Amino acid sequence: MKHSDATHYLERIRGNTVYKAVNYVVILDENMRHRDDPQWRDILNRWHVGNYLSSNIDIVNAMCYRKKWSEHVQEMDTYCPIIVTSNALRCEFNHESAIAFCKARGQVLHEFPALVARPKSAILSPSQRRSLNAIRDDKTGNLPVRMQIALEMPVQCSKNVSTVFKLANGTIGYVVSIKPSSTDIEQVIQVGGFVTRVHSEPPEIIFVQLRDHNNPLFEGLPDGVVPLRPWKQNTKNAKG
Repeated sequence: MKHSDATHYLERIRGNTVYKAVNYVVILDENMRHRDDPQWRDILNRWHVGNYLSSNIDIVNAMCYRKKWSEHVQEMDTYCPIIVTSNALRCEFNHESAIAFCKARGQVLHEFPALVARPKSAILSPSQRRSLNAIRDDKTGNLPVRMQIALEMPVQCSKNVSTVFKLANGTIGYVVSIKPSSTDIEQVIQVGGFVTRVHSEPPEIIFVQLRDHNNPLFEGLPDGVVPLRPWKQNTKNAKG
């Protein structure tokens, strides 16, 4: 079904408003593994038509939270899900929610260039990078060309990384510190009621406090905190 530009724009605005109302957790409904579970299949069918039941949301939150959800829901921010059907839409929601988060919490939005795992050419010139930043994320194979992140911002691991470090697909945490590159040059912009720091280089390390993991994971770091570094392509079968 083809929409006019005006209609499509209004749909995006409405969708972003809905996302801001339900908070943080995005489920990508491309992998249908969970449809083998009758209860989960019923939840997916309801959510596709916008029928969100509190009992369904509790089930999802219980999957993300090791302790009994109902006993702790009053002590923390509530996580609520929304179904998206493409990575492009997920990128759009992530972008809008990062801005909404910084406005609500008074945090600085950090914008870093993304690392390309298999670059086809040398380092981009400033003019080439400006052109690259001007295109939409869904025109680049669904891979965002910019990473937007802020302190205290909730983040979620989207791939299985390490069982030792408690990093699996679906792991939730908070950004507690960002260490820029030593050669980074940043530009400070204040537009729309919040401050953005635009960085010239990817971050050296991002520190994340894992949710509901209070054991010491790395010597010298607070309990439950893990350091995350950009991962470059080193072998043929590795994914960066």
